[in-house]
Amino acid sequence: MNTMLMLVRREYWEHRALWIAPLVVAAAILLVTAVGAYHRGSVDISIDLDNDTSQTQQLDAKERAELQALGQLPMEKKQTLYLVTLLSLSGLQLLVLGIVVFFYLLDALYSERKDRSILFWKSLPVSDRATVLSKALVALVVTPLLVIAISAVTQLAFSGIWAVKFGGSLLGNMMPAWDAGVWLRVQGLTLVAFVIGVLWYAPIAAYLLLMSAWARRNVFLWAVLPPVALAAGERVLTGNDHIGQFLADRFLGVLGLFSTDVQYRSGRGGDAGAAAVQPLDLALNAIDPGAFLQSPGLWLGLAAAAVLLFVAIRIRRYRDDT
Repeated sequence: MNTMLMLVRREYWEHRALWIAPLVVAAAILLVTAVGAYHRGSVDISIDLDNDTSQTQQLDAKERAELQALGQLPMEKKQTLYLVTLLSLSGLQLLVLGIVVFFYLLDALYSERKDRSILFWKSLPVSDRATVLSKALVALVVTPLLVIAISAVTQLAFSGIWAVKFGGSLLGNMMPAWDAGVWLRVQGLTLVAFVIGVLWYAPIAAYLLLMSAWARRNVFLWAVLPPVALAAGERVLTGNDHIGQFLADRFLGVLGLFSTDVQYRSGRGGDAGAAAVQPLDLALNAIDPGAFLQSPGLWLGLAAAAVLLFVAIRIRRYRDDT
């Protein structure tokens, strides 16, 4: 346990973007909320920093009626808008997390060979298995949990800023500034996404670690070009797109778990956009983690991840580029 803790700490010493990037994103979200503007379609809401009030600019009768309709929604529908807002904040941070972790995994086993630090680490009583698994642990578990914690705090700060800046205004009536029940549900949904994401993206993480251990240079190209070339070749030679669909499903399939119609959208046929907002409980009914866990692709991916990690460990054991 002490060895694994030391190895995890090593990753954050050597790859500071893992913890700096989430903090920068959180700071940017709060800064934009505090001094930025709200824009939806042609509706432009700016913040008066002197009076801490919001004001509508250049709104016609239809746009103002649309905002007023949102302000008159039942509380269960306003909670849905609040839920979607908080999930959007989490989604932005998780998107940045995915980008940072992707490049971290490509560099994790390559950089130690490039700067020859692998010779120092191999001189210590630390096995190749522990080293590779610690990097997978940082990418799949520790860093996502760190981002989830930062996201939860960011949501609390966002709610406080929203209450101060928009409280009592036309825009502020669209959704509650704070709802503990909804906030807790968001944390629950985020943790569900974390667990399923770890299982679903494990083979991708293992593949990137394998490429990082194997490639002598241009790790990004070695990792990206083979699957892209296979997908393109299949499409050109056979007219099919099975490989491309498989890759798209592996990268984006987990998003289907949260494919609900809870988002606000403008209604059609003259209906107010508020009519498209569903009550909170109804909006959440479409989320079914149990069905996703029964997917054969999930468990086949875990088996593939185990094989890829085993190969990565074996490669690191015998390759130090000396």
